[in-house]
Amino acid sequence: MSYGNISEAALCVGLFNCLAIVVEFICTKKVYDSVGALAEAREVREAGAGKAKAGSFLHSLQAFFSQNVWGAGVALSLLYLNVLSFGR
Repeated sequence: MSYGNISEAALCVGLFNCLAIVVEFICTKKVYDSVGALAEAREVREAGAGKAKAGSFLHSLQAFFSQNVWGAGVALSLLYLNVLSFGR
């Protein structure tokens, strides 16, 4: 049973991803505008933006793994990679 070729499937996935980006941007903008504390935190970060941090990547990993839901994030990314590998 055939549902179409690879080109049509890739085009369909690409179109849905472009649509999802627009929807995500709109939702993120709504949250950013409705929560004033997000803008304040950004202003504080921009003040020290000129300084290069030597261990920023390691600090980011430490911050990621200190969250309660880091396991779910890793599982979701592995699931996404698994779905991508079904093609061949």
